Amino acid sequence: MGKGWKTRAIAAAAAIAVIVGVVLIATAGGGHSGGASTKTASTAAHGLGRTGQVAAAAGYLGISRSQLRRDLRSGETLAQVASRTGGHSSAGLIEALYRARAASLIAAGEAEGLSRQQQSQRLARLHERVSREVEGHLVLIGGTSAAGSLNASARYLGTTPRALVRELRAGRTLGQIADATPGRSADGLIESIVAERRARLLAAAAAGRISSAKENEALGTLKGRVTAIVEGTGAEA
Repeated sequence: MGKGWKTRAIAAAAAIAVIVGVVLIATAGGGHSGGASTKTASTAAHGLGRTGQVAAAAGYLGISRSQLRRDLRSGETLAQVASRTGGHSSAGLIEALYRARAASLIAAGEAEGLSRQQQSQRLARLHERVSREVEGHLVLIGGTSAAGSLNASARYLGTTPRALVRELRAGRTLGQIADATPGRSADGLIESIVAERRARLLAAAAAGRISSAKENEALGTLKGRVTAIVEGTGAEA
């Protein structure tokens, strides 16, 4: 694959993600023992690591990482921070974070022998994931991220993501918040999040967006990963 195609693929995938709205399925989990290319793909698809993501976002916005962390911990989204930062926008931040990950994702795809169509599909999913991270809440509490589970938790608990951020910032886990909420429990919260994610996985597999092997792998580790997030012992995948 030539360098020109890589550039066109990045641009095309971004357009596809914006126009078509590819559904994001956050299926990565622990216990994957693939080679270097698989690890590269996983890292690129899931945020360069949270520290790397904050660094990339801060670099685009022209603010310090410590300032950005303070803003996120106060309950703001990356999009809100970008919109009030002069000369920047949420759309620009999405593209900056997307491009920072796309190159390594393409390189990993080449090492895996993916076709151009497979590469484009992977890039489109990446763009959609970045969009959701920028528009949603990326919670950074004690080094633990619960970005993908925050909205689902708020729905189950009958509260708002911003209110949950304040609780998490005070040192409580999602499980402790659930147990203190009348009519709710940590176990119930885990089951609610698992049910949502399982439904998305099954829909993605039925539509051919993920393989049966990937579906089974994700389903097999799903409850354990969600439990770790709710109990505050693991980071969001």
